[in-house]
Amino acid sequence: MGTARKIVKDLPLNYVVIRPSLSICEIRAASRVEGRIIDYASYRDFYGLFEASPIPAVCDNEADAGTVAMRIYEGLGAGKFVVA
Repeated sequence: MGTARKIVKDLPLNYVVIRPSLSICEIRAASRVEGRIIDYASYRDFYGLFEASPIPAVCDNEADAGTVAMRIYEGLGAGKFVVA
């Protein structure tokens, strides 16, 4: 994040994380045609980094793309995703 701040130091920067649940990530990884990941155990710590991030995330396993897009749009308008 520090490098990005240096590059855009004089510009507003918004950063949106769209994160499905761990169980959804596991299911998607196991059902890929190419690059299938059957044992997701080694990726759980990596996923945890996103959960621990101070950057607000959009997390919803049930919403359609339009609903998620609206949440992002509203969050951008409210300044929710601004990187300080």
